[in-house]
Amino acid sequence: MEQLSRGEPVKALSDQWVSTTLASAGAGRCLELLLAHDYRGVLHLSDRDVVDRVTFARRLARRFGLREDLVVPVRLAELELLAPRPRKGGLQVDRAAALLAAKPLALDAALERFHDEWMRRAAT
Repeated sequence: MEQLSRGEPVKALSDQWVSTTLASAGAGRCLELLLAHDYRGVLHLSDRDVVDRVTFARRLARRFGLREDLVVPVRLAELELLAPRPRKGGLQVDRAAALLAAKPLALDAALERFHDEWMRRAAT
């Protein structure tokens, strides 16, 4: 976000899909599962939507009033990464969502909360 706020382009992967997770909401959901449920097994916790990184970066830019056109789509194959990265990294959160009172957030709702948290921190 710092590069975008300076008006500099940012590369984002167009062919990698991920689950976003607002840290404060994710932490609350983890605590709820630990304290209010006796579930045994694996649960994936993240926000609800699975998006490619370009979509995420552009929606983040839009929410903060930054230029979406500075998000430059690139493909995984174009990057010289030291370790391989999965293309599909999104998580299935349905099982956890069924247990939780605090449901996983849609991307725009998570970005709204992130924006509010960011602005509160910036004001102090």
